[in-house]
Amino acid sequence: MKEQIENRIQQLQGERMALADRLQKMEIDIERTRHMISAYDGAIGELAALLNEPDAAPVDDEVEG
Repeated sequence: MKEQIENRIQQLQGERMALADRLQKMEIDIERTRHMISAYDGAIGELAALLNEPDAAPVDDEVEG
């Protein structure tokens, strides 16, 4: 019985470590996504400002080849 309990403890500790690692990776991914959202917000704000600025240089819609 003691051996079964020890095996179960080891199993649970291994599963806990895997979950902690997964959580850490998720936190890193969340932070990276937060930075990306901030960059998008900045780009959107800059482009919106160009639309609202009467003195802004005209934007050429054609792509040069």
